[in-house]
Amino acid sequence: MLTSEDINKEFAKLVNHYREKKGISQNQLATEAGISASLLSRINKGTRKAPTLDKVYNIVKVLDIPLDHLFNGWDHD
Repeated sequence: MLTSEDINKEFAKLVNHYREKKGISQNQLATEAGISASLLSRINKGTRKAPTLDKVYNIVKVLDIPLDHLFNGWDHD
């Protein structure tokens, strides 16, 4: 069974993967998602508990992350 720490780390990997794939900086993602750069940094390090749903939605929307990757896992392509 996944722990909340595992989920945070997987979300961080997912965000970093799609951010790099899209070719944008962490600061640019934070700005476009309407969140602080420090919050995004903590999310990326997996040191922040899961962000609120609206923040997750904003990140997912900016990075065009398929919802099935968010909810069902992804293959780290």
